[in-house]
Amino acid sequence: MHEWWVATDLIKASLPRGILATTWEPLPPNIPKPNVDGSFNPQTNTSGIGGVLRDHQGPLIQAFATTAHANSTLEGILQAILRGTKMCLDLSLIEVIIEGDSFIIWNNINCDSGMPWRLMNLWKNLRRTLAHISSMAGPPNPTDHQQAG
Repeated sequence: MHEWWVATDLIKASLPRGILATTWEPLPPNIPKPNVDGSFNPQTNTSGIGGVLRDHQGPLIQAFATTAHANSTLEGILQAILRGTKMCLDLSLIEVIIEGDSFIIWNNINCDSGMPWRLMNLWKNLRRTLAHISSMAGPPNPTDHQQAG
């Protein structure tokens, strides 16, 4: 195990400034986690949203992929998180770990101040849905899509 930590430190030290190395950590036992994401095509005002729900051992529990009307990447990500959260609730899973890749969303999860007004209804719907989840992760991996939106 010591060799792994030494190798991890060497990798981190060799990365260019501003790039962070991250490590994977297994989920707690019996706690599922939906992985969701959204994209945006400004030419068609559509968002591709998708997600997978896995348990702590990795097997697929459920997945989704679809398109939706959107006006930004941020809106697509909000829709993906909402759909992933509803997927968990539909399966009666309330103790889950939920993460996303937009700091804008996670930094403002408990307030309305950072959300564009045109997304406020979607935002409030997401917050009402998240209120039914008893366990939720904080901000995502800092190397992922910091500027999504």
